[in-house]
Amino acid sequence: MEIKIITLHSLFNPGSAFQAFALQHYLSKNGDVQIIDYRPAYSRYGGSFFKAFIKKLLYFRLRKNQSEKFEAFMKNYMNLTKTFYTYKSLCKANLKADLFVTGSDQLWNTDYPCGKDNAFYLDFVKNVKKISYSTSVGKKHIEEENLKKIKSFSDDFSSIAVREKDTAVQLGEKLKRNVEWVCDPVFLLDRDVYDSMIAQKPMFDKPYAFVYLSPKSPMLDTLIKYYRFKGLMIVLGGGYNKSRCDCDVHLKDMGPIDFLNCIKFAKVIISTSFHATAFCHIFHKDFITILPPKNGERVVSLLEQTNLMSRSLIERVDFDAIQKPIDWDDVDRKLSEYTDVSKDYLDRVLNFNKRMM
Repeated sequence: MEIKIITLHSLFNPGSAFQAFALQHYLSKNGDVQIIDYRPAYSRYGGSFFKAFIKKLLYFRLRKNQSEKFEAFMKNYMNLTKTFYTYKSLCKANLKADLFVTGSDQLWNTDYPCGKDNAFYLDFVKNVKKISYSTSVGKKHIEEENLKKIKSFSDDFSSIAVREKDTAVQLGEKLKRNVEWVCDPVFLLDRDVYDSMIAQKPMFDKPYAFVYLSPKSPMLDTLIKYYRFKGLMIVLGGGYNKSRCDCDVHLKDMGPIDFLNCIKFAKVIISTSFHATAFCHIFHKDFITILPPKNGERVVSLLEQTNLMSRSLIERVDFDAIQKPIDWDDVDRKLSEYTDVSKDYLDRVLNFNKRMM
């Protein structure tokens, strides 16, 4: 079977890189799987060519190093088609496959350019089976405009599966069809797969707390002081601005493998990131997730499933909650139930497609 996936795989974002890799890796047992190397302008410039140009001038060497790390990751771990820079070129390519999949990440969130891009609704695919897997809208209440966008393309999909429980309910009601709730692709793979990708020793000699994608806030300052008092070095990952927190090390040119290494060996991870939270589950790491004010539903959905909402913060730091040990056996049981349903969905769709060939 020939399968093609479209997703956000080429951003300077470790979570995007790993979810794309994981979905391709899992599906590859069913045949030849390629990720469509679609890189529209907004994915390359972050929505602003001017800001991207200024950053490139100011941080040329850092951005070059980071770009090389992400390109190396894609070269080593992804099977890509030729590159398409515009939706028009994608349509003209007339790509062939037995099945097209629109993958994970917030592809259907119209707060972002990707959610308004017909490519991620597979509109360029005609007369071939289409499915979604773990496609995210990313928010608890989906606005009517966002729902209309999804509905306008949904009839062409033979099956739809999304990453958030509330999204599955809302879309099911709006589309008047079954919409399944499945896990993010990173959970489809065993921990051993990720262990094999990274060095077996930490990047730093001292015990550390890893801070990732957490904007400056009084809660973050409180947590930094608390873990520094406990003797931990503070490592900040990503971004170019150190002012978000008082850190000892700032990894400004962090690549996907650096990200994974930092999580695996950290004593605790502080983030607002869904994928940082996900990998804390996979590696059994102590963590605190500061819930973002917008588009936090994907994190909440995961933490509710694993009964770890006590590890999330909204307005204040609950020291009693964050000091309580995590029962990883219980978490693994809950995750296993979740991933088994997700794998069943994919196996069911793929086996049906094989019978139809």
